[in-house]
Amino acid sequence: MPPTPPRLPQIALIYGNDEAAVARERYGLERAHLPHGEESGDVVDIRGAGTQRLELKKCVQEIIGELGTVSMLGDAKRVVTVHDLADFRTAQKSKRASKSTKTDEFDLLGNYLRDVLPTTDNAIIFVVNENDEKRDRSLEKSSRMYDLVSRLGQVIERRVKRLDYQLEEALFKRDLVKSLHLLREWFDRSGSSSGRIVGFFNTFIQLLLQARLQLEAQQAGLDARNLFASDMRPSIKSVPSFKYDALRGFASQTSMEQLRRALELAHETQRHAFPSGAMPVVQDPQDLLEQLIVELLAPAQAMAR
Repeated sequence: MPPTPPRLPQIALIYGNDEAAVARERYGLERAHLPHGEESGDVVDIRGAGTQRLELKKCVQEIIGELGTVSMLGDAKRVVTVHDLADFRTAQKSKRASKSTKTDEFDLLGNYLRDVLPTTDNAIIFVVNENDEKRDRSLEKSSRMYDLVSRLGQVIERRVKRLDYQLEEALFKRDLVKSLHLLREWFDRSGSSSGRIVGFFNTFIQLLLQARLQLEAQQAGLDARNLFASDMRPSIKSVPSFKYDALRGFASQTSMEQLRRALELAHETQRHAFPSGAMPVVQDPQDLLEQLIVELLAPAQAMAR
């Protein structure tokens, strides 16, 4: 007797910062519920209007109404997909503050999903796309919506390593092509906000300079442990050991001239990322940082010639 296939979840949350993987999971679950497409039912998308955030208090009746729709076709079903519900990003208030005698939108939806939805063939999928460049776009696991869905349904998380971590690894490996690719992807994701990218390079170059100065002090027979003030920021003393070793390894293959030039470009990028009215020409920060990467990853002996 063949094994019974796992039952499809009627309630699911798919979230994470890997937008492509989140989309694949959503399409896969929708198609699993509706294997024959429109012949077997409908997918109903519920989204916020324009740039407005979708809030449960404004759409709970629409969600329940769509889930409660009975198809005129016998075995057809409906899958309701709710996109980027803001309530997943809001931490739950304290129990004392959240006590209330009236039924709110969470109770209304929770009661429906727990008691009524299982009596139908319909399903609901919540999709939350996170953006590492916008801290307020992260899902909050202490939210009432996350608690509700995790108790009643299935939660699927799809996450990739943050772009700044990936870029740092590529730089340490002196992988020019991947470093440039990740930089461009980071700019694409951040839109017009380049502050975090510029800050990343300023910090990275300053830590490399500290590592290089430590190496030169040791080569001169000096004690490099207290070369920098304890309250210096950023400080190579405060980085984890694996990163400390990577910084020193990179610095040993990089000339002081390269590091000085990289720091100049990082400061220049800062000026052009946040230009003043007195600047006659404003350069593209991405172009400047691409130049920084190319010069930084060039062999030290090539730069010396």
